[in-house]
Amino acid sequence: MNDWLKRVIRTFETNPNWQYKFHLAAMMFWIVNFIVGTIVVLRYPAMWLSIGVYYVFALSIYANWTSDYTAVSATLAAMHAERILEELAAREGVVLATDSSPSDTTFHIVAEQAPE
Repeated sequence: MNDWLKRVIRTFETNPNWQYKFHLAAMMFWIVNFIVGTIVVLRYPAMWLSIGVYYVFALSIYANWTSDYTAVSATLAAMHAERILEELAAREGVVLATDSSPSDTTFHIVAEQAPE
């Protein structure tokens, strides 16, 4: 895989600002998609009958893929949360103290300013 593609994927997986912008653009796409679809259904019903089945099929595949990708992303985030927090803390000069007991899988993270 190309290095630039790896960077784009890594950015998408770890940068909430980029994710926000991407999903905001996707919301706008779906609003436009809804308007265009409504116009096609109301003004060109014969066209809708010919392409509607494939359109619904494609949306169904997309919806299933999206839900699985979301679950995978959440799992990856949970698996790598500590490492990501450590990287962010190192970048910001913050010391992280984690406290987790074997019976509790939740990490309690306390941020303190690093001594100068």
